[in-house]
Amino acid sequence: MRSDEPTIKTVQAIMRRINAQTVHDALDAEQAKKQAVDPTAGIFIAPLVKIPPVLIYGQAYHFHGARVLGKYAGQPYVSPHLHLFGGEPYLFLDGRGEMNIGYLVDEGTAVMWKHPVEVSAGDQWVIDGGEVHSFRNLGESPVDFIFACPLSHVEDRKPGHTTGDRYVVKDLRNGIPPHFLVT
Repeated sequence: MRSDEPTIKTVQAIMRRINAQTVHDALDAEQAKKQAVDPTAGIFIAPLVKIPPVLIYGQAYHFHGARVLGKYAGQPYVSPHLHLFGGEPYLFLDGRGEMNIGYLVDEGTAVMWKHPVEVSAGDQWVIDGGEVHSFRNLGESPVDFIFACPLSHVEDRKPGHTTGDRYVVKDLRNGIPPHFLVT
């Protein structure tokens, strides 16, 4: 990598300059469509098309807004998943929740979760390739955040669709963090 080549830190700096109201408006428009919930992730995702992608290690990182509904309004978490290629930076715009990070174990048949880390407005987080991850909203109001990733991260990997790099793990043993199931 050349010293002047963009990095995840470059992407994070761009994310800090994105107007939060622009993200909220894009997500409001997606939520109004009702069918705009990403069926795999269980959340609303709005591409931020006016922000040009950043090329990192040969991958174009595109910017998106995401909304996770409150605990009484629908699924209050991002379905646990992982990506094999590339990191995924997040910037939380409002609310509070927790990041949950885990790893595949037992030859990829189960997930081992670390302790959740609470996050709130202004916090940034980077998910590394290969990390199982899920964000859970801890409040009643929606939480909006910005994330950036290659487009393959928002496409499921499945038979006949080999360009996707999103592997959902919720059906594996311990695929959903056990504390999500406690009410």
